Amino acid sequence: MAPKSTLNTPTKKSSSSSGLGTPSGLEKKSKPFANEFILRPSVTNKGSLKHLAFFEVSPAAMQGLQLTPKSFVRLSRLASMNDDHLVGMIRPIETDEANDSFRDRIIYVSPSFLKWWNAQTSGNKLCFGERLKITQLADHLKFAKHASISHDGSRTNKELLRQLNDIGVLYPGMVLSSQGMKVDRVWSSDLSIEDLSLEESLEKTPCIFNEKLTTVSYTVEEIKDTKLELAFDQLGGIARQLELLNSSISIPLYSPDSFAQYGITPSRGLIIHGPSGTGKTTILKGVSEYFGTENTHVLKIDYGSIVSKYLGDTELKLKEIFKEAMTFQPSVVMIDELETLTGGNDDRDGEQQADLSVPQLTSTLTMIFDSFHDSDRVVVVSATNDLTKVDSKLRRMGRFDREVEISIPDQQARFEILQMLVGRMGKMCDLKSEEIEILSNKTHGYVGSDLVGLCRESVFNVISHEAGRHVQMSDFEESLKTIKPSVMKDIFLELPKVKWSDIGGQEVIKRKLQEMVALPLIATDTFSRLGIKAPRGMLLYGPPGCSKTLIAKALAHESGLNFLAVKGPEIFNKYVGESERTIREIFRKAKNASPSIIFFDEIDALASTRDDGASGSHNNVLTSLLNEIDGVEELKGVMILGATNRPTAIDPALLRPGRLDRHLYVAPPDRSARLKILENQCRSFQMTQESLERLADQTEGCSGAEVVLLCQEAGLGAIMEDNHCDKVDVGHFQKALQDLQRGITQDMLEYYEDFEKQSLGQ
Repeated sequence: MAPKSTLNTPTKKSSSSSGLGTPSGLEKKSKPFANEFILRPSVTNKGSLKHLAFFEVSPAAMQGLQLTPKSFVRLSRLASMNDDHLVGMIRPIETDEANDSFRDRIIYVSPSFLKWWNAQTSGNKLCFGERLKITQLADHLKFAKHASISHDGSRTNKELLRQLNDIGVLYPGMVLSSQGMKVDRVWSSDLSIEDLSLEESLEKTPCIFNEKLTTVSYTVEEIKDTKLELAFDQLGGIARQLELLNSSISIPLYSPDSFAQYGITPSRGLIIHGPSGTGKTTILKGVSEYFGTENTHVLKIDYGSIVSKYLGDTELKLKEIFKEAMTFQPSVVMIDELETLTGGNDDRDGEQQADLSVPQLTSTLTMIFDSFHDSDRVVVVSATNDLTKVDSKLRRMGRFDREVEISIPDQQARFEILQMLVGRMGKMCDLKSEEIEILSNKTHGYVGSDLVGLCRESVFNVISHEAGRHVQMSDFEESLKTIKPSVMKDIFLELPKVKWSDIGGQEVIKRKLQEMVALPLIATDTFSRLGIKAPRGMLLYGPPGCSKTLIAKALAHESGLNFLAVKGPEIFNKYVGESERTIREIFRKAKNASPSIIFFDEIDALASTRDDGASGSHNNVLTSLLNEIDGVEELKGVMILGATNRPTAIDPALLRPGRLDRHLYVAPPDRSARLKILENQCRSFQMTQESLERLADQTEGCSGAEVVLLCQEAGLGAIMEDNHCDKVDVGHFQKALQDLQRGITQDMLEYYEDFEKQSLGQ
């Protein structure tokens, strides 16, 4: 319907009482017509080939853009960064599909045409509901001189010719599987296909078909439908979640009345949640492509697109989006990063609400959900990294009441993802299935984006050093050193490179630690079958300098598990609640990156006995720690390792069964352990074995750290005598022994022996 005021026609105004008219140069000009159109499926061409490449807009839009019927136009996204666009002819159409507020803002395109275009494009798919701009082509399309057509033999050449006439505009590569036909090539040159250059033969520009001007060659062959590559195809290991998503969206979208016979209202809100990098945004894109290319209206919301500095404007934009969704049912509304739009208002972490508009947006969205009728075919799909940050009012029944978790991929899921990524490399990657499985076992805690980064880094290393070489397992193993799980970022993390061989002695402790870590991974099924829980925690105690921290680092390096190292005093924060939040965050990261090890060094500072008059903050931290270890939510795949010089200072509640219930005494090194330390430290000193044996006897009662210090001081003494020296002799050690202060006393040893007896119940 044409607008009330004609474009470029000044509005008439009555003269004022003074008799002065409006000067001719100051007449009010009409507002320019906005070149922003909503993509909708054609209501006149739903399945036939007749005018397949015609685009339709209202007469007012034709007039506003100064277009004439059958003009050749290009459709492109408003902020298109590439040359992907639709080319066709424009014509006016009158339709009652939309109300007055949308009628002049719609561009209608044949669903069959859009489906084919999406199947052949390498860029982002066009979905119904997207915003497009219309640009008139400067030149008319050329007439096709020749066309090469493949067909399945079910139609005569005469029938095929009639179909080509109906289409009108031929696009190279166009597949019409329902008609058993494919347009192989179209060219406007007088040359034959044999004489065309490669560039000309691959020309993608559409041409006008005219049976009087265009010669057609036919080939009979099987016509296969062009597969629409969706964003889903880039994901692996989440088949179950995708199946749940499909049913959760499809049923209320296309069959909402099915619920009525049971007296139940269909679910309309769905939240996809999980750690960053697991593929939530890609899933949203896949949902948009899957439904948006099948006559479903898709709308996207993000905080940046609707937020406004003007009071009430943000809420108004949100209402307008849902008004459009209600107008063009069936429709899907997509909200990425839901927590930024509707953050929780319960101030869980003591932080103030940053944006005052968030509560109003939450209320507006709640009101919209509550206004839906049972027969409405509108579904809202959202995604968030942190479900706890979404306002609880929105997670009630009738709103976002369906939640799909995309968790950290397990070994099988990682195998599927890696298999898919390696498959894309084709012949340029030599990885076998067995090697992919080994790689999937080495990537605990890696999400999909981490695995993509791992493959990219491997390829980059190959190209940097030897372009053209195939990617091999060694390239992936090298990349594992630099590409780490994203869930382990921003945490108290060390990357130790200590081996068991670097630690002298302590063989019993090494064996027990290896059993604690390895057995649950090797015999997972046996543990489950017998109903036995894997050991959860272990406490290393002993005098200072006896390699407790070094043992933990070696365990992390040798086991290959994700390792979180935390110093007890680093947990405490002057702000109320922040220390407890840090504890929760550490365990959340560890669970996401499981199997993993959390190592609490100086754990006595973190979990001191509550009877010692500890402050309220210390007690709160201890309570949080106990809740995380064996609270309501079971701790799976996370092992806790603590180290302390003061075991009796630790609250007994932390040492009970099910928590840190295994206590290992890390005693001062015996003679063989001291000899091993001396051999490791004196490799370059050119000392005889006999001298090292004698030093091992002389260091009786020293801690491992003191033996290392002795070697360092002896070497320093040799350098002070001769800064060009190439060996250290016994005399330097004897002098260093005289100055060595021993920190382990008999009382200290008796203290640890008493705790050991108490721990064993003796």
